Amino acid sequence: KKAKVVIQPVSFWGSHRIIPVNRKSWIQKIYPGNVSIVLHDPIHPDEYRDFSVDDISALVRNVMEKSLEEMRSGTGT
Repeated sequence: KKAKVVIQPVSFWGSHRIIPVNRKSWIQKIYPGNVSIVLHDPIHPDEYRDFSVDDISALVRNVMEKSLEEMRSGTGT
């Protein structure tokens, strides 16, 4: 918030399939697959000027969660 920079939300879906969590080893296997990436509209400083840090976090989270729901259901880009 203090930096007054543009926030660029980015959502990823599918990376959990190509790099599954393996808690038994610190070396991860990578499998072939597809990952969807969505670059959301940037959030400019004037849009969040009066927001608290928690409000900014919630705004970004909501943008990303909506996109992830669309990607899960197959209706997203």
